[in-house]
Amino acid sequence: MAGWHLPQLFSAAFILHLMYKMPVYRVLAVVRVVTIGAIIILVVFIPPGPVLLLSFVAAYALYSLAGGLAGAPFMDVIGKIVPMENRGVLFAIRRLVGGTLALLTAYFIIEPVLGTFAFPYSYAAVFIVGLIAVSIGLGAMSVTREPPGRPPTRHFSFANTVRLGFAALVNERSFRNFYFARAAIAVNRAAMPFYIGLALTVLELPDSAAGLFLGVQTVGFISSNAIWGILSRRWGSKTLLVLGATASFIPPALALSAGLAGYYAPWVYYSVFFALGLSLTGFDLGSISYLIDLSPEDRRPVYVGTMNTLSGFFLVIGLAGGYILNRFNYETLFALSAAGAATAAIIAVKLHDPFRELAKRRTTISRG
Repeated sequence: MAGWHLPQLFSAAFILHLMYKMPVYRVLAVVRVVTIGAIIILVVFIPPGPVLLLSFVAAYALYSLAGGLAGAPFMDVIGKIVPMENRGVLFAIRRLVGGTLALLTAYFIIEPVLGTFAFPYSYAAVFIVGLIAVSIGLGAMSVTREPPGRPPTRHFSFANTVRLGFAALVNERSFRNFYFARAAIAVNRAAMPFYIGLALTVLELPDSAAGLFLGVQTVGFISSNAIWGILSRRWGSKTLLVLGATASFIPPALALSAGLAGYYAPWVYYSVFFALGLSLTGFDLGSISYLIDLSPEDRRPVYVGTMNTLSGFFLVIGLAGGYILNRFNYETLFALSAAGAATAAIIAVKLHDPFRELAKRRTTISRG
């Protein structure tokens, strides 16, 4: 995850002055495909052990870094070719179809492969499936026709590009508050790894029940995309941020209230995991779309790179969840998680709404 987040500001500095960003995306797509191919070769020809593990981690790190460097070009191209009212719909359909295909692939291909072949060849076969999927996805995006952009008239060095990004964060209220909203959601998500531990402990279920809870979460994640997509098209990305943050309050509040009341029942935790899937989708879809909506066209890579690179440091907040649980208890962790969601919702309500502004301009033009 850090490999995807952290390099984006560097990528933004490189592509800011380019009229066409897609050539950079295509080069990085080749790197990502080749890296997955290299992982397959490593798994087949290097015996299981530390060398294979380290080689795999290095190759996967390169794959993640290439994906991070491709993030700014990808977002800029999407901003050019997809109208504001359709961006949330695009990402919702992408997750709905992709999530459904992932479930089908896991059940009909991955599980039989892992159960049939011996290690490590079973994993080599799984990575071959991944190579095919990555090649199709990146190839489809790479043949997209990109219209020319409007790069800034002034040339910025890397240092000046970084200063431009930080200046936007300091001086532009909505951009700064959007960052704080994402930070608050990171606090909310620090509790995510520990819902299953709590559920298995208090319900005294076997470890295998974790799969069922994750399945419920996946259903919530996939099925809610249709709802979020409709809401995005009707009311825009800010609405998704507000509703997604509000929905993020539900899982910790349910878990916390059940614990304080001493009332534990399976339906409580099924509800928790379904709400987790739903809230993850809502806020993330809104976040992706809102970042594009808020960014000026000639500086979009800088805004995207700054936001995503600095958001990479939120990963440390996730690590803090384990410390809080060890130092205190589940109730403290879930209380902080609920507070994070509530804070994000309050901040999101106050954000500037580019979608509403666009609708007003169109109404004025049509009347004129």
